[in-house]
Amino acid sequence: MNLTVFADDVSSETVLTAAQWTRLGEHADVQTWPVVLDLEPRFDTHAERAAAARDHDAALTAAGLFDHGEVDADLRSALTVVADPERMLAVRRFAGDGTVRACLARRGDAHVWLVRTGDTIRLRRPGVADDTDIVALITTLLGAHDTPDFVGISAPAEELAGRLNSCETTANYADALYAVGAGQQDAVVVASALQACDAHTEIVAEQRVDGVVSSSLGALAIFESPRGRIVAGPSMSPDGRVWTTLSRGTSHRIGQALHLLIETLPDSRWMP
Repeated sequence: MNLTVFADDVSSETVLTAAQWTRLGEHADVQTWPVVLDLEPRFDTHAERAAAARDHDAALTAAGLFDHGEVDADLRSALTVVADPERMLAVRRFAGDGTVRACLARRGDAHVWLVRTGDTIRLRRPGVADDTDIVALITTLLGAHDTPDFVGISAPAEELAGRLNSCETTANYADALYAVGAGQQDAVVVASALQACDAHTEIVAEQRVDGVVSSSLGALAIFESPRGRIVAGPSMSPDGRVWTTLSRGTSHRIGQALHLLIETLPDSRWMP
């Protein structure tokens, strides 16, 4: 277990195992965790649960996460944001080396960023002033990647998904993209990248108002392959239909796609 001093600073974070976070949450009266983090405890017997609780308490105490028997006040505050956010981004990244799960939770002006890799979850409270700071968190998680050169392709989301879901070969993808209006060269470029995809990320936005949870209309998807990174983002058209736009996976385009994703929430905004 690794621990640095907890503070509102991008370099400070708390790092624990998933089970240790669950136990710490119990001490902080946290009843729910973001589903994306997959923090459901798994014990066959009550005795196993009790033994694990003792071990986790010893580790958390040794790490200095308690203050006079109570969870550190700053850390408790962060867990409150995670347990009852007003806005949240849920991120799932699937690649050959495993799955990365992350979420950005906001309550008031406070933000908490959690990233789970394997059994380890890292928590920190980044300063978030606008969409640019959110994009920086996402792109840092993704890492650098080349992008293919093509003009954006837009089509009704249901139609595009229906055509792409049955594709297996580059030719299939190219035909599907051409059918929704892509230029021939752009269709080939994007088809080559999609067919060779070896990692993809899904991002969903949520808002909570008076206990009612509403999700974005669809997910933002980021596809990666040796042929480059492509972002596919939903947006709402004036006639109320959801469209998907395929764009180059640059930081700028990812930022635009995140903004449009958030706009599909009922309140159409991230900040208070």
